[in-house]
Amino acid sequence: MRKMLFKGSSGRVAVSALLSVFAAMVSCSSPGREQSDRGRGPQPQRPATLVLKYSDFGPQAMAYEALGYEWFQWEATGGPDPSQAYDVRVVVFKDLPLESVKTKYPVDKAKGQDFRYFSYGQALAYLEKNIKEIKSDMPELAVQLETTRQKILAYFQKR
Repeated sequence: MRKMLFKGSSGRVAVSALLSVFAAMVSCSSPGREQSDRGRGPQPQRPATLVLKYSDFGPQAMAYEALGYEWFQWEATGGPDPSQAYDVRVVVFKDLPLESVKTKYPVDKAKGQDFRYFSYGQALAYLEKNIKEIKSDMPELAVQLETTRQKILAYFQKR
């Protein structure tokens, strides 16, 4: 290796010496890819649940048999105002027992949180069936359901 010299205010300094000091500093402060994962253990996985809106599964007239009605499940019926919206969420889960999902996402009337539970397989089967049935009659709704299907597939594929 050829040494390059330059003149500074304090005399001559070897560039190679500066470069080696700089390289040592960089390797200590930002480890390379191989070093960064050593000693950290397994990388955390995405949770095996995906929370979506009730409406992602279509209108109540389509989804109620699989998910229940779109109003809070602790109410006997929906309110008198048909435009009233209820924040009902659907938890899609994979490789977890239903009871552990219900523990993580509990229905709580006091907090106004209402969850419905759909296993990964059930959610995909429901979406695929309904997409086929409505594709020609309601293409916009079929696109919405396909978007939900793709969202579920992409999420769980990255796990």
